[in-house]
Amino acid sequence: MATLAQPLVAPKSSTATAAPAGPIVLVGRIFFALTFLTAGVTHLSSHTIAYAASQGVPLASVLVPLSGIIAFLGAVSVVLGYRAKIGAWLIVLFLVGVTPLHKFWGISDPMMQQMQMAMFMKNLAMLGGALLIAQLGAGPWSLDARRSKAVSTQKRKPPQSGGLFPARRDSLEVYAAVSSAEGGTNGSS
Repeated sequence: MATLAQPLVAPKSSTATAAPAGPIVLVGRIFFALTFLTAGVTHLSSHTIAYAASQGVPLASVLVPLSGIIAFLGAVSVVLGYRAKIGAWLIVLFLVGVTPLHKFWGISDPMMQQMQMAMFMKNLAMLGGALLIAQLGAGPWSLDARRSKAVSTQKRKPPQSGGLFPARRDSLEVYAAVSSAEGGTNGSS
C-alpha cells in the first residue's frame, strides 16, 4: 500500500517525458498567448480606448494602449519561451488590470450578465495559467531551456591566482604565513 510519501507509480525518467512534452508545451504556450497577442493590437485602436473610457477607466487614452503593449510583450515572451517567467508576470499585470472591468454583478440584463461573467471567469482561468508559467517556466522547447542548457554545458575555468581576488588556496597560504609570523597557530598543530 502506498503512503503519501511513496508514489503509486514509479516516476519515469526525465528523458522519457521530455520528447512528447516539448511540442505539447510549445503548442500550449502558443494557444495561451494568442489572446494576448490580439489584445495587444486591439488595445491600440480608438474603439477599444473609447469603450474603456465609457466604462470609467481613468486616463483611458494612456492606460489602454499601455496595457496593450504589456499584453503583447508578455505574449511574445511566452510564445518564444524567452524570459517566459517575466512575460507571464506581464500577462498577470495585464489581467489584474482588465479583469475587474467585467462587472457582471452589476448588470441587470441577463444576457449581458452571462457574457460578462463568462469573460470574467475566462480571465481568471488565464490568470491561473499565467501564474503557472510564472512559476514553472516555458518548458523544454523554449529559448529559456536552450539558454540554460548552454550555460550548464559551458566549461568553467578554474580560478586564476593573483589579480583583484586571489584564489582561496593563495589566501589560506597568506593567512598561514601571517599567523605563524605572529606566533599564532596555522591550523597544522
